[in-house]
Amino acid sequence: MISYSLYISLQFYEALIIVRILLSWVGHDLHHPVIDFINDVTEPLLAQCRKLMPPSGMGMDFSPIIATLIVELVARFTQLIPF
Repeated sequence: MISYSLYISLQFYEALIIVRILLSWVGHDLHHPVIDFINDVTEPLLAQCRKLMPPSGMGMDFSPIIATLIVELVARFTQLIPF
């Protein structure tokens, strides 16, 4: 039961990262409480991923892709642990 709860939480976190990616493509109110929540929750992991990756010369931020992969791997790993 704990592993399932953790799995669902990680899937929700992954969804927040994807929403953040989509919001970066469209205009939005930067001071909206929901946008602030998404940024506050996802920025710690994205900032760590940015530190690991050299900046791309194309002006694109690939840290959300790396963060999504990390979260997905951890989520799948939690499915293997029987607790």
